Amino acid sequence: NIQASPEKLVDAIAQVSADADATRTIISEATSLSPTSGTISFDLLGYKDDALKGERFKVEYAISTTTPKEYTLSAVEVTAICSRGTAQDKKCL
Repeated sequence: NIQASPEKLVDAIAQVSADADATRTIISEATSLSPTSGTISFDLLGYKDDALKGERFKVEYAISTTTPKEYTLSAVEVTAICSRGTAQDKKCL
């Protein structure tokens, strides 16, 4: 039986968010962890876009008490990590 973990949550998000053949570097920090919920922040780097180096995620989640492999995401914040800086409108150059 595979138990839920912050690392598995990060891996699942990386699989759907990053370029399929990009090199992924994941730097994570789990905070506010309990057996049933938590918040994790991580950087997903290695995108093939020359303007976008990667993305920073902050995810608040709960782990199902009846099905321990299931997560419920209560909030997800995604911030672009720009390779060449940002324009006045905050978009990557």
